[in-house]
Amino acid sequence: MRDKYEMMYIVKPNLDQSTYDGLVSKVNDTITSNGGELIEEQVLGVRAIPQECCGETKGVFYVTQFNSNASVLKKLEQLFTVTEDLMRKMVVTGDSVHSPIIKPIEIKSEEFGGKPK
Repeated sequence: MRDKYEMMYIVKPNLDQSTYDGLVSKVNDTITSNGGELIEEQVLGVRAIPQECCGETKGVFYVTQFNSNASVLKKLEQLFTVTEDLMRKMVVTGDSVHSPIIKPIEIKSEEFGGKPK
C-alpha cells in the first residue's frame, strides 16, 4: 500500500553546489528506484539548527513529498546512515502532511489578566 510522506532533511552547509545536487539526487533516486513517486521538492535554504549536529550549527534544509510504501523508508534510513553530509531527517505521514504544526487559536486578553476590549 502506498502512503503519502513528507520528509525534511538537513545537509551540511559548507558543500559546493555539485555536492548538494548529488545528495538530493541520491535521496530522490532512493525514493523512485524503490517504487516511490516524487510529488514536490522544496529547498528552504540555510537555517540555524536549534542543537548542534555533526559539529554544525547551521544546515541547508530540504523538504520532499512523495508517495511510497514503507520499504522506501528503510532504504532512506540506510542512505542517511552511510552518507556523512546528510545530517538529519524527519518523516511524517498521513494527516500530518500539508497540515500546519500549530493551529492558530483566538486568545482573549482577559484570560491573561488583561481588561476586555
